[in-house]
Amino acid sequence: YYQQNPQIRMKIAEMPARNIIYTVLAGSVELGMGPFQKDMQAFDTVPLYTDSRHLVVSPRHPQFQAMACGEAAALKQTPLIASVLDSPDMRPSIQRIRDQFSTVWEVSSLMLRIHMVAQGMGVTFIDRRLLAEHPDCAGFHIIDDVSFSTIDKEVGLYYRVGKQLSDAASGFVTLCRDHWNL
Repeated sequence: YYQQNPQIRMKIAEMPARNIIYTVLAGSVELGMGPFQKDMQAFDTVPLYTDSRHLVVSPRHPQFQAMACGEAAALKQTPLIASVLDSPDMRPSIQRIRDQFSTVWEVSSLMLRIHMVAQGMGVTFIDRRLLAEHPDCAGFHIIDDVSFSTIDKEVGLYYRVGKQLSDAASGFVTLCRDHWNL
């Protein structure tokens, strides 16, 4: 992309998915890339791929054996390490995932979340691609014996509805579509 567009200035920022949405809505950035939320009516979207996030634990966790067997009581004794969670008031469902753990630690850095889980400090959700490709995730165990252990996500690009994209952003959308053969 750069070789064909050397004059293009690009800024890439890693942040929690919810923050990306707010940043695009505020007009601070033109284009967001990440998992779609349930309500994306304020955006034009370009779906790129689907993925799933899996609840994982490290063998170094003190409750590893119990968690590997899906014991809910063991999960209740450990923190969920997440990038960010909505306020509980925004998720008024009877049973929220956060309620299944002792507490929630919000850690925006993915690498730090992976490190903390690897050290046995808690559990987190990791996407299946990262589990397969990242060497620090190779030893993680997927906890698949609880009803909320997998979260399916659609990932793609999005921008505010009706916004005319710049040539640079349009070119990036085309690059992504070509990469994923869309």
